[in-house]
Parts: sequence; structure tokens; C-alpha cells
Amino acid sequence: MKNIKALLGRTEDSPRLLKPYMQETSALLKNFNPLERYNLKLNFNALASFENGEKVWTEDAFVTFFGIPDTLQLSSFFYRAACNFGSHHRNGCLTFSALTRFLACITERHQKIWSEDKRLSLIFESWCDTIPQENKGILNEVYDLKTVKDVGKNTSDVKNTPRMRITNFHRICVLALCIVDLQPGESIGNHISKFSTPHFKKAEKVADILICGVRKDGFSSLLLFDDFITFLYENPFFLNHIGCLFDYIFYSHPHVRPAEIDEFCFSTFSVLDSLLYAQLRLCIPDFSFNYKNLISLFNSNDHGYSMSSIESRVLNFNEPTILLFKGHRISERKRNSRQLTFEKKYPKKYSNDPHQCTKRLDLFENHKSEEEFPIVLGAYITTPWKQSQSEFFGNSNSFLFQLRPRHQVFRATKTDSSFCIFDKTLGICFGLRRNHVTNDLLVESPGVTMLIDDSLEYGFFRHAGHGAFEEGKQLTGALFEERFLIHNLEVIGIKQSCNLENSIKLGK
Repeated sequence: MKNIKALLGRTEDSPRLLKPYMQETSALLKNFNPLERYNLKLNFNALASFENGEKVWTEDAFVTFFGIPDTLQLSSFFYRAACNFGSHHRNGCLTFSALTRFLACITERHQKIWSEDKRLSLIFESWCDTIPQENKGILNEVYDLKTVKDVGKNTSDVKNTPRMRITNFHRICVLALCIVDLQPGESIGNHISKFSTPHFKKAEKVADILICGVRKDGFSSLLLFDDFITFLYENPFFLNHIGCLFDYIFYSHPHVRPAEIDEFCFSTFSVLDSLLYAQLRLCIPDFSFNYKNLISLFNSNDHGYSMSSIESRVLNFNEPTILLFKGHRISERKRNSRQLTFEKKYPKKYSNDPHQCTKRLDLFENHKSEEEFPIVLGAYITTPWKQSQSEFFGNSNSFLFQLRPRHQVFRATKTDSSFCIFDKTLGICFGLRRNHVTNDLLVESPGVTMLIDDSLEYGFFRHAGHGAFEEGKQLTGALFEERFLIHNLEVIGIKQSCNLENSIKLGK
């Protein structure tokens, strides 16, 4: 610890205002275990140079150590972000104290020193291109999320609000999608294949879909703090994956190269692919959701479009599951008799989704029919499935999601328990209430609701305020619904026990 204090500098020789900064940095270091502190010091000294009598990292040293691929154009961005954690900038160089504070913040080693509000404020500030002069003190002195979100809201001039370039945030999203299986202490070089085409190009398009889900204004080139917080609310594990990239400095030796993850790993799934998996990794708890733990319990291509088949293959699985299906919107102009029968049974209440972000991303270009552009929806279900003619399953940890054409997460509320229904005569339903007397579905139930009919062929998704599932954070007050034809539906099990036989008993 004595050598680390020397790297931090002698606080008694520092200006009076610098002392709290150095004391706080020393306190943050105590959140690192002794081996982490040792490796941090060792790795820093290995590439450090002297500037004005102080050991620092230049940008070249930072880039060399963390090895962020040039394709992303993020090395300079993260270096500048780390420098912003320093008390002062010395010729654009990174001091040990600034690096320590950056690492504590980005890897969640901030407990008991910084609140989570303060941590998120610091990350956003360090990622912003500019903080208006009149607001510079706010992010440094006040770490209440409501206060930070309200900065500049009294004016329509975006120049008076802290802001981040969408292009930079887009690159960070691409990075997160490419490293979702990066383990702490593992080099990003083990996943370098993800940064080559065509996977990288596909990841860029998915990053567009991620950002589209949280922007009120589909045309703005800037991301504000409340948009950033909304994104983290819907994707709570986003920063965890970014943090794993910088965890590398706390280890003395790189981990053994893991098995390469490619499309072959998803060949047993009919809907899930590597990028849909990456999207889900941002919002489903890390401790359970990993490609090694996934098993295809049911898919309609192999097992038929049958509720009985789902019953025999899924209802005895006792761990969390993901319902995932791909389809396309039913055209208003071309509807066959079976589609008309479905719509008669479940009358339409609202028009199609009018959200302007779909226009921003040209998701429905004139030369593309609705059949050519898929919609992907699903649900994360935390409890075992069961027949529910008169009751529900699922709990408040369950949620609905949309992965195409934009990324949205609709979390369960605690005010309504009508989460999930599996009824062989009705289908699979989410958020729909029942009549207490007849037990019939109340198809106009408030909130975000979804229904898949008993033939597994048609369904609807409705956004109508809060119910069992809450409305999208950036879709407050929006009323719309979508009707779709299902191409393929699958149920994926998430194994949490080592022995599969203890968690699942598949029917014949």
C-alpha cells in the first residue's frame, strides 16, 4: 500500500482543494482486494512514463494495454474518459489516481464511497463531449439523478444541457454486443473475430435498434442524461460488459483462450442467433443467462405448431425460460379468411405503432413489404410454466421484450399479478386479465399485453399504459397495437443446475 500511496502523490504537499480528491482516491483503492491493487500498480508501472516528475500513461500506453480494436474508433474516446476522472489534466496524460477512479467507477468497485447515482453521473459526464460552462459544477457536486436529469430542462436550447454524441454511444453499443461473453480478466483479443465483417456490420445495425428504443426524438444527434438512464433501466447489464473490458488490468496473466463462439453454437435454435443472444445478454441477469446454459426445449419447426407439444416439452422444466418468436406484421390491405377470423375474435382497438423512430431508421422502406421485414418479440419467464385455466404463472422479475424492429423492454409491475397464461384452448397470454366469473380473457386489459393464439399462428401485441407490464419508458402515453403472423416460435430453457436431469424431465 505504501508504494501505491507514492503513486497517488503526497497529499500534504498538494493544494488544499486536492486533499479531498486524494483521500477519496485512497478510499476507493480499499475497494480493490490486495491482489488487484498489486496487479494494478504492476501493470501501470510497466507502461508508465514520466511527465513533470509524475508517472503517467500516454494514450499509446492505454491503447496498447487494453487493445480496443481500431475498427471501433473508441480507444481515444475511453482514454479521454479516463483522463476526465483526474483532478487536473497534464498535457492530456493519464495519472494513476485518475485511472484508479475510472476503474472503480466503470467496474463497480465504488461501494461505500460513491452512490450508484454518483457513479452513473460520473460515467455520463466522462462520456460527454462538452458540459456547458454554467452546468459544469452540477455533475461534480450534486449526484442526485433527478437533479442531473433536470439540468437544462427549463430551456429548449440543447446547448445548455450535458450531452453525448450519438455516434460515440453507438460505437459503445457495438462494443458491448461484441464482447457480451468477455470474462473478467480476459483479453479482448480472445474475441477479435467479432470485430471482423460481416458480424461487425450486423452488430452496427443492431446498435441502431438498441438506440432507437430509448430516443424520444428519432432525429437528434445527441443523447441526454435521461435517455442514458432509460437505456440502463432497460439494459441493466450493459455497463457490466463494458466493465469486463477494463477488469483486465487487475490480473497478472490473461485467461486461457475460450472456445470460439460463432453461429454454430446457435445451430440448435430456430430463432435465437448470436446477435439476438447479445441483445438479451444486456437485459437478462448475467448469473443465469449464458450460451453454455441454454437448451432448446421447443421449436415449432421441429415439434409442430401444437400447444400439446409445448405442454409435454416445457411444463416440466423447473428453471427460467425465454419465449422467442419471429413473424411479420399482418398487412392491412391483404388479409385472408383465417386472419379475418382472428381479428374478429380479438377486435383491434388501436392503430399500428406510429413511433417516429421507425421512420428514422427506415425500418419500413417503400421497396420492402411487411413480410420481408421481421418482427421479433418474446418474454423472459422466471417461474415454471403450468396450465393456468384459472390462475397465472410468472412473477415480478418476468418481462416482455421486443428485439425487432427496435429494442424495448417492458418490465412487470407489482400492482397486477396477471403475468402469464398457458391455456390450450386460448393460447399463450401475457398481461391479460380474466373475468372472475366466466374465466374468459379480458382482451382489453390495460397495460402492455401480448397474445399468441392456440394454433401458434397469429398474435397481437398491445401498448396501452400500465398493467401487469409497464409501458416503454420512451413511449409514455402511446397507444398502439400490432397484429402478426408467426413464422417460428421457440421456448429456450436456462439451466442453472449442473445436472440437466435434475431440472428437466421431457415428455415423449
